[in-house]
Amino acid sequence: MKTTFEKSGIDKVKADAYIFLCYEDKKLFEDEVKSVQRLLRTKIPELILEDFKGSNGQCRLIYTNKFRIIFCGIGKKEKVSLEKIRIDCAKGIQKACSLKIKKVGVEILPDNTAGGGIEELAQAEVIGSILSNYYFGKYYTSKEKKEKYNLKEAVFFAVKSLADKYSKDIERGVRSGGIIGNATNFARDLGNEPSNILYPEALCKLVTERSANKKYKTEVLNLEDIQKLKMGGVLEVARGSRREPRFLIIKYSGADESVQPYVVIGKGVTFDSGGISLKAGAGMARMKMDMCGAAATIAVLEAASQLGLKLNVIGLIPSVENMPDGNAFKPGDVITAYNGMTIEVDNTDAEG
Repeated sequence: MKTTFEKSGIDKVKADAYIFLCYEDKKLFEDEVKSVQRLLRTKIPELILEDFKGSNGQCRLIYTNKFRIIFCGIGKKEKVSLEKIRIDCAKGIQKACSLKIKKVGVEILPDNTAGGGIEELAQAEVIGSILSNYYFGKYYTSKEKKEKYNLKEAVFFAVKSLADKYSKDIERGVRSGGIIGNATNFARDLGNEPSNILYPEALCKLVTERSANKKYKTEVLNLEDIQKLKMGGVLEVARGSRREPRFLIIKYSGADESVQPYVVIGKGVTFDSGGISLKAGAGMARMKMDMCGAAATIAVLEAASQLGLKLNVIGLIPSVENMPDGNAFKPGDVITAYNGMTIEVDNTDAEG
């Protein structure tokens, strides 16, 4: 979904529906309704809003003579938080999706009492919007399921007084929110990929190819490299699979070399059967998601590089399949890890 900020105001948005966040506090709620009527030059009959009080989680679709308006309640002002704003903005986007519309306008809440500032508030709204619009239908055969309707565009706007004063802050928040939201959805995509398609070698290849157009670098250790380094833990867990292990290193350098890096380590078990300590069959299909730690690590590096953060980050991802064949490691085995420590295996499903 494309996300932008229209600093010229609502007149330039031209959306199919408009989302507004509302406090539960009576005076603030009434002021917001008046503001919406003024912005859209429309009238909202009082009866339509009689059962809507702006309570946290409430979402109401309203039709006027010209517009579709979605009011999302965020509760009492004293209890509002950026997390509530993310969640309640997401509810508005989901309601818009149910209308099968292409473009929605979203008001930046004209207040910053949720914590942080206007930039953080705008970022929260954008993140909530992008995450709630997520859908993974890549492998469906049916066109209807494969291409489930999602919003194509969300344009954020603010009342004139807010836009005039905080235009740069809002633009930064919308941009960073878009980067963080899309990086998170990329991690979700990786987690949803089936393990016969996204196995250790394929995962490393995908990230390496993406790095060609990103501001981070990758290094992939293959089986021979891992053996030379004596990474016993990685080698033993991978032993029962026909897929070779890999160790992916991702580096983002946004600061001087002398600055100590942040190191993020992500578990990259692309499928975890449990090995010899076999898992129960019910729910095993979800074990393709045992690499979500790796997916999150990749997303962190993606976001940090696109945001241009002035710091250094290293991502470390050991990637294997844990499978039960005649060569698999077993309960009772003793493994020597990379740091020289010996590990007695009690349960092969405790590889994490």
